[in-house]
Amino acid sequence: MGQERALYPEVFFKQSDPTEGFTGFQTMITESIGRTDIDIRRDLLVSVLITGGNCMLSGLSNRIMNVLPDIAPQNVKVKIH
Repeated sequence: MGQERALYPEVFFKQSDPTEGFTGFQTMITESIGRTDIDIRRDLLVSVLITGGNCMLSGLSNRIMNVLPDIAPQNVKVKIH
């Protein structure tokens, strides 16, 4: 169970494949923010709140913090809370 435990969080960052029925965190965040009014998207990117049991996974916030700047406009400083 040691190696499986270390690989478990990788599922959340896998690139989305619609045929598999699961969407990675970066796709979920991108799609969610993209569905909002364009005037508030910047505000949402600078105040991302991670909640739930999986937020306790070691390094999850750092990993999301590394992924989000790739989808954010260059002049927006993404913040994870």
